[in-house]
Amino acid sequence: MKLGQALILIRTAKELNQEDLAAALSVSKSHICEVEKEKKNPSLDFLKSYADLLKVPVSSIFRLAERLAVEPLFFLD
Repeated sequence: MKLGQALILIRTAKELNQEDLAAALSVSKSHICEVEKEKKNPSLDFLKSYADLLKVPVSSIFRLAERLAVEPLFFLD
């Protein structure tokens, strides 16, 4: 699963940078960076807040992550 890549794609599609997202979620920019680089696993509460803020279902995040695992976007690596 490519959860970090899915989160990057969704965030950038919504035209948010890491700083603005971190502020909106009340977390540090480094936390966002670590989750997106898959160095830290996000909690379910974090994913729910992320999804609510960006107006996407949590299930869509997981579906995109699974699809990216099968069909990677090499420019995100």
